[in-house]
Amino acid sequence: MGKNLTAKRLEACAMLWEAGVKAETLYVDNPRADKTFSFAFDNGVPLLLIIGEQEIANGIYKIKSLNENKEIEVKKEELVEKVKELIEQNPVLLAKEKEETKESK
Repeated sequence: MGKNLTAKRLEACAMLWEAGVKAETLYVDNPRADKTFSFAFDNGVPLLLIIGEQEIANGIYKIKSLNENKEIEVKKEELVEKVKELIEQNPVLLAKEKEETKESK
C-alpha cells in the first residue's frame, strides 16, 4: 500500500516468487486499502504485505495476518523466511474456510 510503489511491490513479489511462495499484487499504481482487503477476503488470502513510504524509509515490511488480526514487522532480508513461517501457521483465511465448509454441507 502506498502511492507510486508498484516497483517496490513487484520487488517484494519477485523475492517471494523466487522462494516458491505464491504472491499477488494489485496491478494499479495507487491501490486503496479497502480494495486490497476486499481482494484478500474475496480470494481467501490470509496474509497481506504492507509496503509504504515509512516502511521503505525504515527498511522494513509489515505483514498483516488476517486470521490473527495482527501486524508483524520484518526486515527486508527476513521477509521470505517470515512469510513462509506465517503461511505454515495460516495456510488459508479461516473465515473463507468456514464459509466453504458451510456451503459444502
